[in-house]
Amino acid sequence: MDLNVLRKKPRMPGGKGAPVASREGAQPEVEVTHAEASGKRLTGSPVPDQTVADQPGKRVKIAMRKHKAYRGEGSSRRAARERESGVSTEDSSSTYCRPKSMRDLCDMRVWEDDEVGELEVDNAKLKSGLDELSSRLDEADKELNELREGLAESQRQLKEQKANCRKADNKLLKLMRENESLKAELLGKSIANYKQSVGFRWGLWRMGQVSYESGYRVALARF
Repeated sequence: MDLNVLRKKPRMPGGKGAPVASREGAQPEVEVTHAEASGKRLTGSPVPDQTVADQPGKRVKIAMRKHKAYRGEGSSRRAARERESGVSTEDSSSTYCRPKSMRDLCDMRVWEDDEVGELEVDNAKLKSGLDELSSRLDEADKELNELREGLAESQRQLKEQKANCRKADNKLLKLMRENESLKAELLGKSIANYKQSVGFRWGLWRMGQVSYESGYRVALARF
């Protein structure tokens, strides 16, 4: 095998018909001259040389071809890259914003301290309002207890008045009955006393004489 074949550089075609590679190419194409040399070796000698085959670290020459960029392709790819970089920066800025300096950190700390101060003031106001409501609730409970005690006292007095009214009604009924009995007793006593009096007797005598005289006159008139 001739090593000069491997070291030989590939010849680039020249002339007007040869394509001109643009520097704005994207993906390079790789050509390996080792394959061509091995093909020549196989056609030249059917039996490979064992010494040459066992040699380590053969030099292989690689030719790089740049992809030809068409008109407008490079600018569109550049715009796509800029767009992707802009999207990535926007995503990173939206997810986490790292402070640039100690001034930003101090501003953040001052803002947090101000917010904490406002929250403490709000908490103090809420606590004072809660204490005031608690005191009002205690006063309302005290007044409610006093009203309950007054209601119980009024109910007790009402029960006593109802009992007194029942007792008065019973006494009145008893007095009315006693009055009726006394009236009947007085009437009987007055009649008995009148019969035992002198006037009653004198009246009876006069009534009998009149009756006698009237009877005598009637008898005389008949004869």
